[in-house]
Amino acid sequence: MKWNKVTGWMIGLWVVGNVMTVNAATTGTTNAIIDFVDLEPPEILDPENPDIVLDPQPNEGDGDVNDTAGDLTLDFVPHLYFGSNEIENDLAARYEAVLPAKGGSLTKGPFLQVTDRRIIPGQWTVSVKASTFMSNGAKTLAGAYLTFSEGVVTSPDTNSGFTGPKLRSEVIQVIADDLAGAVPLLSADTGEAPFTWLAHWIGEGDVGVFLDIPVNTKQVGEHTSVLTWTLSPDLGP
Repeated sequence: MKWNKVTGWMIGLWVVGNVMTVNAATTGTTNAIIDFVDLEPPEILDPENPDIVLDPQPNEGDGDVNDTAGDLTLDFVPHLYFGSNEIENDLAARYEAVLPAKGGSLTKGPFLQVTDRRIIPGQWTVSVKASTFMSNGAKTLAGAYLTFSEGVVTSPDTNSGFTGPKLRSEVIQVIADDLAGAVPLLSADTGEAPFTWLAHWIGEGDVGVFLDIPVNTKQVGEHTSVLTWTLSPDLGP
C-alpha cells in the first residue's frame, strides 16, 4: 500500500507540474501601421509610350500643366501653333499644327491627359472652347475653326484590363468664336477609365490638328484664339 501511495503522489506531482508550465505563458503586443499621404499631381506620361514618364516634362510653353492634386484631374492640355506663313493669296487655307508649340519644347502631341483616382471612376468629359481670334486688339479670322482628326486614346499597360475613355468622334470641329459653345472631345462613363489616360491626335503624319481659315480673312500679324479646356465630372458619353 505504501508503494501505491508513493506512486499516486508522484503522478499527481507530474500533472500539477505540467499545468503550471502552461499557465506560465506570456503575452505581447505589437503594432500594425499604415500611412496615407496627400495626393501629388500626376506626372505627364509620354503619349506615344505611356508606360514611361515624359522626359523632359512639359513647360508653360507647351501647354497648361496641372499643379494641383485631386481625385479627378486634367493633367495637361496643349498649346496649338500653326506656324509662320506667308500670305500668298486670299484663298481659304488649311494649316497643320506645328511641333513644338511656339515657346515650347515638346515634339510629341498635341495631346491631353486625365487622371481619375476616385473610388468609382468614370462619368466625365473633357471639352474645349475656342474664342474668336484676336490680333492687335481687333477680332480677326472670322469663321476660322479647328479640327481634331484621327485621335488615339492610350494609357499605361497597367490599365489594360479596364475600358478606357472614348473620343466623341473621329473628326471633331471647334469653331473659333466667342459665341460658340464648348465642344466635347473625350468622355468616360461610370466605372470606366481609372487612373491615367491620354488622347493623342497623330493624324496621317505626326499631327492631326488643323486650323481652317476662310477666304479673304488673312492679315499680317500674330492671331491668337484662347482655348478653354474643361473637365466636367458629371457628364458621360
